[in-house]
Amino acid sequence: MIKFKQNSKTFSMKIESIAKEKKISHMDAVLDYCEKNEVEPDTVGRLISKGLKEEYIYKFLREKYGDWIIY
Repeated sequence: MIKFKQNSKTFSMKIESIAKEKKISHMDAVLDYCEKNEVEPDTVGRLISKGLKEEYIYKFLREKYGDWIIY
């Protein structure tokens, strides 16, 4: 297991950057980050900020149920 120094804020900013740059979902950006940095996805869960988690949930619900979802 590779140890890396990141805090929640810098990790979330990196994920946002990857998602925007590659025009992919945040979940795909997390997986992309993990692959490139040789990190297991289950080790970065603690780094995902509350705001980013809420955004994942919102986007998932919107994709699944459409625009009528009120979050």
